[in-house]
Amino acid sequence: MKEIVYFRIIDYGNRIRVRFYTIKGKVTKFLIQYETMIDDKWHPVTRYDTVHNRVHRDILFHNGTKVKEFYEFKELGSALTFALDDLIRNWEIYFQQYLKRRQ
Repeated sequence: MKEIVYFRIIDYGNRIRVRFYTIKGKVTKFLIQYETMIDDKWHPVTRYDTVHNRVHRDILFHNGTKVKEFYEFKELGSALTFALDDLIRNWEIYFQQYLKRRQ
């Protein structure tokens, strides 16, 4: 199993953490997480992963609470691409929602 890990830097205070595993070029599991810097500390805002053997997005709260949204994908490579594209396109919306949840 091959592990690929990297950060996609959005700007100084925002990044996307990417980790996925492949076997013979096929994605077998992944975690893609949008993180923001608040008070000199990185905070996870939302993440897509396959931890429960299903693709889902966790909407994260500063107190550790999370809400899950499940997705149906036949192929995990497509799910990974979808998740990364979603976070790149919508990180500002997710950031504003996170700030509202912190209040």
